[in-house]
Amino acid sequence: MNNYLISTDTDKKKLARPLQWDKHTKNWKSKWDVIEFIPYQYTKENIDKVYSLVKNNLSNDLLTDKYKLVKDNPMYGHCTHASQAIFWLVDTAYFIPMRGQDITGEYHWWLLDTHTNQIIDATSDQFNMFDYSPPYENGKKTPWHTWKQIPKKQTLDLIQKILQPCVRYNVADPYTDYATLEPFL
Repeated sequence: MNNYLISTDTDKKKLARPLQWDKHTKNWKSKWDVIEFIPYQYTKENIDKVYSLVKNNLSNDLLTDKYKLVKDNPMYGHCTHASQAIFWLVDTAYFIPMRGQDITGEYHWWLLDTHTNQIIDATSDQFNMFDYSPPYENGKKTPWHTWKQIPKKQTLDLIQKILQPCVRYNVADPYTDYATLEPFL
């Protein structure tokens, strides 16, 4: 699942999102959307910080049209890209994506920290207005629901909102081409 997170020769990482699939060659075409950043080390304090940063930067511009219609619940529709952002921003292999179906049939996403057995769910507040809790009890380890498990565009948008400095760019090959953070520091 981490094949879209690319290490560099420094402490920076690149999160790459392919923009087009070539049906004939069954491979990604030449354009990649890349965000380059320094991930947070795996500590309780950093997990709490990233959790808060993600939660405080969720906004309607990150939602698909389906979820923009629900105006009275500001966390609704953000669970996938919020969970993905935390997953990619904290440098650890302990996080696994989880998905469960709530009593209305909607799927909800969160992370499980396998080191502490802690649930990390930046959008759990969406359930405060309902008579039921998040579906943690029926949650299962689940690969990201995006095609080929690529990071969502909204995830890169959210990371870009959260992290300054960071740099985002398009390249032909994210493994060999990259920008640098130095001009922005």
